[in-house]
Amino acid sequence: MNSSNRIPAKLIILLPAVVLFLGACAALFPPNYRPYSNQEGYSDTQLAKDRYEVSYVGPAEFSEIQAKKLAILRAAELTRNAGTRWFRIVSEQSSSRKIRLTSTQRTSAPLQDTAFAHADAPKVVQEVTTRQEAWIPMVDLVIEVEPAESAETLDADTVLREGRASGLLPKKT
Repeated sequence: MNSSNRIPAKLIILLPAVVLFLGACAALFPPNYRPYSNQEGYSDTQLAKDRYEVSYVGPAEFSEIQAKKLAILRAAELTRNAGTRWFRIVSEQSSSRKIRLTSTQRTSAPLQDTAFAHADAPKVVQEVTTRQEAWIPMVDLVIEVEPAESAETLDADTVLREGRASGLLPKKT
């Protein structure tokens, strides 16, 4: 075999490492748990010293239950950031909103006439537009961080641990 056709040993070793690294990144940063942008993600507002509003807007393939889980995960993060372990949900609203999705695909090809069989030949452009509707789940929670455990409180540490175990939250590094 000609040595110029051989794949360098460094590349053979490096390629699997890169693939593993990218896979780990995907596992560490789940695509649906992120601050709100591009019409999905969580947002939060501090309403008072120990009270927050947490909202989550999910992608079209999510149910309201999945959106609620991610809102509760964000509530648990806010609770830990506030220096306490316990929080309770004061109010909750779940809904869905209908959105219209539009995508356009454009293709071009040279005219098939032999008179135009050259590089500068006019092109035929075809454009196909697809429109569909989707339902987007939305959840709004108002939470209060609590100084101690009670019958109504959730344990932020348990919520976060379960979120990491289920792959909904990034793993601790």
